[in-house]
Amino acid sequence: MTKVFDDVISQATLDEMYNDLISSQMWAIDRKSSNENKHYHNFPGHVVLEKDGAVNNRSLFGYFAGLVEQLRHRHMEKYGELLPPKIKRIHLGAKTITSHTNIHIDTDEKGVVIVGFTTPTWKEEWGGDLKIENQDEVELIKYKPGRFCIFNTDRPHDGLAPKGDCHLWRISVNIILTYE
Repeated sequence: MTKVFDDVISQATLDEMYNDLISSQMWAIDRKSSNENKHYHNFPGHVVLEKDGAVNNRSLFGYFAGLVEQLRHRHMEKYGELLPPKIKRIHLGAKTITSHTNIHIDTDEKGVVIVGFTTPTWKEEWGGDLKIENQDEVELIKYKPGRFCIFNTDRPHDGLAPKGDCHLWRISVNIILTYE
């Protein structure tokens, strides 16, 4: 089951964050969702926290670590369960209508994936849903600014590209929490 939390980031913060992110030179344009070597699967991304614990951007790490604590609290209130303790990785990804990626699993480690939507304005017809597979079913979580989704690391997923006349970057944050 995917757990969805809305309004995790305020509209004012989303506006400011988006403007800061799209004007930053931190982006690498060679990110991809799998090891498949096809250039049309690339998209701009930024690694905030590496799997080995190296922090590449202290201010973004601090911000997203704080959001994780907020989500831990909201998750405990709503579900009565603790989230895994270790922040293993934090990535940002930006997609346009030409950014198509593969369904994938982020890690073999037991834990949860948190995906947050950080583009401040979004129309439903632009798509950009988060697709999550679970055995025989597929969930499509609508892209909504400030929405965060939590699901187990063993669930294949894909952030779908925007469509139609979308002129914005579909920016999301991907956070992995593990027990080790």
